[in-house]
Amino acid sequence: MYRNENWEMSKKRYEAWWENDVLDRPIIRVTAPLDGAVRKNLFAESPVREKWWDAEYMVEAQKDALACTYFGGDAFAWFFPNLGTDWISGILGAEVRYTEYMPGHPPFEYTAWAKPFVKDWEDQTFTFNENNEMYKRGAALVSHALNESNDDYAVGFPDIIGGVDSLSVMRGAENLCMDLLDLPGAVITKKMEEVFSVFIEVYDRIHKLITTKQDFAPATLPVWFSGKYFCHVNDFTLMISP
Repeated sequence: MYRNENWEMSKKRYEAWWENDVLDRPIIRVTAPLDGAVRKNLFAESPVREKWWDAEYMVEAQKDALACTYFGGDAFAWFFPNLGTDWISGILGAEVRYTEYMPGHPPFEYTAWAKPFVKDWEDQTFTFNENNEMYKRGAALVSHALNESNDDYAVGFPDIIGGVDSLSVMRGAENLCMDLLDLPGAVITKKMEEVFSVFIEVYDRIHKLITTKQDFAPATLPVWFSGKYFCHVNDFTLMISP
């Protein structure tokens, strides 16, 4: 299962880990190039839209990479439906741009960024829209990966980076730093609450989508867990002094 020869035992180790315990040994995850395997890289010269927005391409590219990877210990093959770290900001209205690099897994040879667009927080109200193009791309990629998996790999979440990092993306980091000084705290708090509400909606929808075919939904970290989990990110903190 998921290229892990002792999957049921690994699940028990992960379960003990979540309980701050150790079963028979600590969890050990090892990945390495598989001896004798040769990457196809069939789509290395494809245009950027195929590399990032074509679900069939993304699945084939990662399946190729996973087939050339050794998974040892408690590691397992997992599909990362990668649309960049600004996926949530794109769902909230930002224009996300991508490089021409191939987003295979591994390695992660890519970058993506979003254009700041917020001029005045009072003019913005962030709500979830299931017809948003960025959301539909992410959901379609997850769905296609699940349909193609045949238990050969586990499908995880896209990057769901919300919170103040998303505000920083949409406003621009320098502008947000000044906002923290110039604006009442309630203004930023309200926008944070709106972003968090969208985050929860997106998380729940993707979790439900994944768990229709898997008994777990790996998010950010490729680990097994029977319930919901997520590793939050807050890079903007480094710009805030004591």
